[in-house]
Amino acid sequence: MDSQSRVLFLGLTVFSQTGGIEKFNKCFLQALKLNNDNGSSGNAVSVLYDESCDSRYTPASTFKGYKGNRAKFVLAEILNARHFDTIVIGHINLSIVAIAIKKMFPKKKVIIIIHGIEAMERMSFTKRQAMAAADQLWAVSEFTKRNLETIQGIDPQKIALFYNTIDPFFQFPQHFQKPAYLLERYNIKPEQRVLFSLTRLNHNEGYKGYDTVIEALPEICKASPNVRYLIAGKGDDQEVAKIKKLVAEKGLQGRVELLGFVRDEELTDHYLMSDLFVLPSKKEGFGIVFIEAMACGLPVVAGNKDGSVDALRKGELGTLVDPDSASEIAAGVIKNLTDHDKMSGKPLQQAMLNIYGFDQFRQRLSRLLNCTNN
Repeated sequence: MDSQSRVLFLGLTVFSQTGGIEKFNKCFLQALKLNNDNGSSGNAVSVLYDESCDSRYTPASTFKGYKGNRAKFVLAEILNARHFDTIVIGHINLSIVAIAIKKMFPKKKVIIIIHGIEAMERMSFTKRQAMAAADQLWAVSEFTKRNLETIQGIDPQKIALFYNTIDPFFQFPQHFQKPAYLLERYNIKPEQRVLFSLTRLNHNEGYKGYDTVIEALPEICKASPNVRYLIAGKGDDQEVAKIKKLVAEKGLQGRVELLGFVRDEELTDHYLMSDLFVLPSKKEGFGIVFIEAMACGLPVVAGNKDGSVDALRKGELGTLVDPDSASEIAAGVIKNLTDHDKMSGKPLQQAMLNIYGFDQFRQRLSRLLNCTNN
């Protein structure tokens, strides 16, 4: 990256939440930090809802958290932008800031990162104004790029692809045995095959697809009677009750278990204890959980109607199914459970890293910033 170019990153959350966008943001800041010549402090990071940072990703000396004080954040960071050459807006919900910076400092380069779900329906006038004012939009998948073109009417020349990556501090396994302590915790027998999903269980979302996997389980069990389905992730009471009701209606008690929140230090082991990661979502901008699963050598079944297609490289790295079809999900799961020649373990981990590894992400960031500033 040009040593004369100073970058200001403005985000909603990075360290105070644990979702896919926050994971992307942490990787972005780590790449920005490493790309900065000799670790100098020419760049800065300001985040609306965070209070503090993790210094592994970005220096505390150049980080500012506003603890949710929106008015202070907006006013201070619009003025702060005058000290930087490039301003990267981490979410379209900061559209007002993007518009104001471009209006006050028209020579500054403004980039907005588009993650996925926000581009799937026609955006508000203000957000469309921000996209029009920006110098570039960076889309995390081809799926998101197409939505920007077809739904939002953005000129394709204005959009750059900037794929997601996996956190460089993720616990990459070198061996792929199932962890004994989790087999004991969840009472998993040697003959049982484990399907695993990791996602928020949010009643207002309804697009992650774990309910359709439950619908598919009776068909899956005919072919593989020893299947269990473990679903991990925080859940609200309404959604948890809905899932439990569906499980009871299908007579699947004992086969489906809700694990709740999984701590970071146990995340890799939860992937390793499983035989197949299944999440036939319909509104993923990309789906970092898919590349996390593959980083642990775990084969993946995902939906074919969203950014999951990018994460699985159009089926090169895993199995794509119609997320609305329980029968197609069942067929995809059964195929993976019975195919002994499928890519898994170290070969799958390496294939994913060759495409979505952090080094590739870091190089893409450097190229994109250089192109923007030239």
